[in-house]
Order: sequence, then structure tokens, then C-alpha cells
Amino acid sequence: KYEYGGLEVPIYAMRQWNLNEGQRLCLGIGPYAEWGLNTIFKIGEIEINLYKKDETTSKAYMEKLAFGFAVIIGYEFRDGTQVNVGYIISMTNALEENKNKASMYSNIVSLGVAYRFK
Repeated sequence: KYEYGGLEVPIYAMRQWNLNEGQRLCLGIGPYAEWGLNTIFKIGEIEINLYKKDETTSKAYMEKLAFGFAVIIGYEFRDGTQVNVGYIISMTNALEENKNKASMYSNIVSLGVAYRFK
């Protein structure tokens, strides 16, 4: 079992198009940063904190900080209801230990629903 908790912050440059009858389409693209708060790998009764540095190598299994690119596209209906889908791809290898032997890059897909008060 793998548990992860972190903070992901995309910064979008947005473009919006007004469509007919109050509908809107928007598109955003930009960089993102990710800060891992905790990550635990569990095998039976054994728990391994993947961010904890090993005493002999002074390296953790995984990096806490990652960077990449994000894109989002959304649609707003006449009543102010919005739907969007986003995609984030990391350009940073999440592995610290043995990164020359393997790699792990995160890919995140998000779906959102919002409402804009007029």
C-alpha cells in the first residue's frame, strides 16, 4: 500500500473566449510545483517513510520537491456553472535513491466543477 500527501500548485496563464448567450471557454497553461509532505509505503506490518534519509547513504528514497507543466481547459454554461479538466506532468524524477537505475514521474489528471456568482 502506498500513501502520499502533498501540495501541488499550478500557475496558469489564462485565455478566455466569450461564446454566444453568455457561455465561455477558457484555456490555461503554465508551470507547477509540488511539495511532498509525507509518503509511506506499507508491506504487511512494515512501514517505510520514503522521505526519510538513510543514515548510511544520506539519501531518501524519494524527492520532496518536483516541477513540471500544467494545462487546464474549462467551459462555463449560461447559468454560471463551470466544468474543467486539467493535466499536470512532472519533469522531475521523484526518486532520489537509485535514480540512475529507475525513474518515476508523476502525471495527474483532475476534473473540476465550479460556480461563478454573477
